[in-house]
Amino acid sequence: SLTSISDAFAYREEIGQHSALIFRFPTDTRTFRYDLKGQKWTERKYYSAPFQTDYPVGAYVYWPRYNHHLVGLNTAAGGFATLDSTSRQDLGGPLVCERTTGWQDFGGQQVKRSRRVRAVVRRGTPEASVTTPGALEMRVQDDGRSWTQWRQISLGTPGQIEQARDLFFGGVMRRRRYGLRFSNTESMSLVGLYDDLEDLEGVAL
Repeated sequence: SLTSISDAFAYREEIGQHSALIFRFPTDTRTFRYDLKGQKWTERKYYSAPFQTDYPVGAYVYWPRYNHHLVGLNTAAGGFATLDSTSRQDLGGPLVCERTTGWQDFGGQQVKRSRRVRAVVRRGTPEASVTTPGALEMRVQDDGRSWTQWRQISLGTPGQIEQARDLFFGGVMRRRRYGLRFSNTESMSLVGLYDDLEDLEGVAL
């Protein structure tokens, strides 16, 4: 669905153990990343509250003397930014991770009911705030219906290390997909996501 590829350019990123090819389409303001090791595509975005918007890359160069990955900013102010895997901010704003899974039919098109969704996450890290711990947000979409409201899983304060947390969305569906969102200075890893389903074979939607 791209309207123009005549001004496209590409470059390669080698950062730590990560190796990727970046393809930039300025006219369409879209940027795609191909993970060479994982052999997976993602679209690179930039978060400008409250939306994900165009990743403003206009140029890229690696400066080996200082081990700097410099990005020329395609913004009104221009300038350069440095890619940094340890940073918790993005151009002075919050660093946001947002993912939407593909549609899951769990092995068949029969009708099923969700009893609970269990997320296994890393919780209670030392840097977690005692007063306002971070949260992983989740929502689901069943068949062709609207998304549910976002629900939160607290990452806990130091010492709250229970990894499995349950959310109760309910819902009767043939297939479902999941939306995930996280933005905080804490370390977070999602180990697994499970949906406890009841087969309603013979029930029509």
